[in-house]
Amino acid sequence: MTDEQRKRLTEEVLHECYHETPQVSLRCTKCNMFVDYRDQRTFDNEADMMALFRKIVDSLHFGAFQNFAYKHFNEYPNYTMTEWLFYDPERFCNLVAEWLEEVK
Repeated sequence: MTDEQRKRLTEEVLHECYHETPQVSLRCTKCNMFVDYRDQRTFDNEADMMALFRKIVDSLHFGAFQNFAYKHFNEYPNYTMTEWLFYDPERFCNLVAEWLEEVK
């Protein structure tokens, strides 16, 4: 996943600050919060996956996302759709990033 995709997921889906800090400071130039590299979402873990899932459900867009994800599901016939979608957090987050690119 690219930094641009991470930024888009953070800002457009989660409505959080994608922290930008100059090299000489640990203060974000956008939200003015003190941050370090661990404060940035990586979208390769279960916590980030579930945060995306909840926001998509809350915004009533999960059906549209699920239809998009289903196009990729045929490659993995040994899983149910639910198992395949949620078993790998990084895959789920990548699918959300791809879906955002398709709908915009």
